[in-house]
Amino acid sequence: MSREGAFSENAYILRVGHRSLPAAAPRGTLPRTYTVSRPRNGGRGRTKGVAPMTSTTITIPLFPLDLVLFPGVELPLHIFEERYKRMVSLCLRENRDFGVVLAKAAGDAPGQVLTYHVGTTAHIRGATRFADGRLNLATQGQRRFHIVSFHWEREYMTGEVAWLPDDDGASIALRDRAEVRWNALRRRIADLTEQEIPEAELSLDPAEAAYTLAASLPVANVEKQSLLEATDTEARLREAIRLINREDGILRYTSEPQPGVPQPPEGSVISPN
Repeated sequence: MSREGAFSENAYILRVGHRSLPAAAPRGTLPRTYTVSRPRNGGRGRTKGVAPMTSTTITIPLFPLDLVLFPGVELPLHIFEERYKRMVSLCLRENRDFGVVLAKAAGDAPGQVLTYHVGTTAHIRGATRFADGRLNLATQGQRRFHIVSFHWEREYMTGEVAWLPDDDGASIALRDRAEVRWNALRRRIADLTEQEIPEAELSLDPAEAAYTLAASLPVANVEKQSLLEATDTEARLREAIRLINREDGILRYTSEPQPGVPQPPEGSVISPN
């Protein structure tokens, strides 16, 4: 359920449970902190692709990471690689967002990576720059996009992207069902780990609830990527419920005695699992 730290080639992400904390400032440095304004939303449209997309494209910087970012979800980043310091500095200077995409494999050239084609823009809500040029960023996911083409002419990846629209057609009943199943899984995990895990209260908006839930699920990144790529909120919620039920079933099977399976005697040091 919690991940204390995750390393990528480009940044250090410090996460605790479903909330995130920025990496600590190095001793002896005096950070410079500032915030930037929220960007204006663009228009929406439809065109042919893996999902309905806008008919126009824009070029944005892309940041491959070992994670999936969802709209509305906070993501703290510690930027230490030179090329990404320059990318972030450009975004701060021009008040631009950058795209976060899940890395798939190493590319053909050193420093290049292959990524999935659907990602989410990250808006920089605040930044702290240290004396050596490294940065702590407070970012938040904004809009989903599909990569039409990508380029490595610069030292970092850029992409021509089209926006993917979101709908709000899912029912409140489906959102409520997802919250009930999610809290049931959390209670099972709390019982097994003997930890206190509070009840989750998802947004009343089905679309926001679906993104928050997708980001919180303890599943592999490739499954989170599938949730990000879902074409509508109802499909995203239904798939999230399926994954919750699967994880709950696995925990129930591995933690409860199974009929017909010999169990060790009481007081044995052998675990039944």
